[in-house]
Amino acid sequence: MKKVLEKFMREMERRDVRVNGAVVMSGGKIAGEIYRGKFTKDTLTRMYSSTKSVAAIAIGRMLLEGKVSLDDKVVDLFRDRFDMSGVHPYMREQTLRQMLTMTTCLSKPAYSPAIKD
Repeated sequence: MKKVLEKFMREMERRDVRVNGAVVMSGGKIAGEIYRGKFTKDTLTRMYSSTKSVAAIAIGRMLLEGKVSLDDKVVDLFRDRFDMSGVHPYMREQTLRQMLTMTTCLSKPAYSPAIKD
């Protein structure tokens, strides 16, 4: 696995793609990991939009396993782990489909002064 990850990092460098690190998981365990320069497993880095891809893959797996539906409300999926009493009523309507397509249940931007609680 180490050689594969080293080859991956060299290829990313050749293509001028900045990758601070890569971790390969198998069966819920780390099968291999590699980091560039001063970066380590404990270094905080920006992930930008890559987090959306990881979340979409996880949701896709849960969809295939029948654990969720695209029409499920996002807050309902976390109700047993977080206090949802302070969630804005509009956000209570946000579905997985809307989250994945980066759309919203709102007809106007939430940051607009036109929207009142």
